[in-house]
Amino acid sequence: MSNASKALIAGFVATLVLSVLIILNGTTGLMPQIDIILLLTKLGTLTVAAAWMDHFIIGVVVWGLLFAAFDAIARSRAVDQGRDFRCVCLADDDDGVHAFGGSWCFRC
Repeated sequence: MSNASKALIAGFVATLVLSVLIILNGTTGLMPQIDIILLLTKLGTLTVAAAWMDHFIIGVVVWGLLFAAFDAIARSRAVDQGRDFRCVCLADDDDGVHAFGGSWCFRC
């Protein structure tokens, strides 16, 4: 199986896990400001079904293939690659604090 296929499968699994967390967040109302489906429907003229499709397309295809490309050029252990990929993806933030405004995910 190629790296791209593995990355798409991993992206699908990760998107499913994130989807469960989004649904749990929506039912509990714990943090409504991070409900990505609600944000997608408010930002554009998307229906809820279209917002979920966008969520899965981005999660599976975009992030999966980006990690596959990163894996092809990175020469480190898998744990280090995950950390490095996070740092590359979040490097555009100026204040050094990431992940929904929390303080648990700092710039590398």
